[in-house]
Amino acid sequence: MNEHPTNGTRVRFALRSGTDDGATYDVTVFAHEDAFELTATLDASTGKVQLGATAADAPEWLHAGVLPFAKQILSARRAAPTGQWPRRVLRWRAAAGSRPTE
Repeated sequence: MNEHPTNGTRVRFALRSGTDDGATYDVTVFAHEDAFELTATLDASTGKVQLGATAADAPEWLHAGVLPFAKQILSARRAAPTGQWPRRVLRWRAAAGSRPTE
């Protein structure tokens, strides 16, 4: 699979560490011609997500594009507290302003 989409962005979460209290993910955001790395720390006790710093040349939308997916992972884990943190999660987000085709 080509990780660099021709439209939108692909976001990959790879579990670095996980406990009952939370998890840390290495996050890679693949755009058409670029890739950006950051970390996401998910706190199961408070329900908060913290995104680590990214490269200075990263686009402004980067954190806004990653945050909803991180919150989905955290929400699913909090709904099943005896479960496991997913090892890998891959999501796709449409480009801003694009409409789905029929």
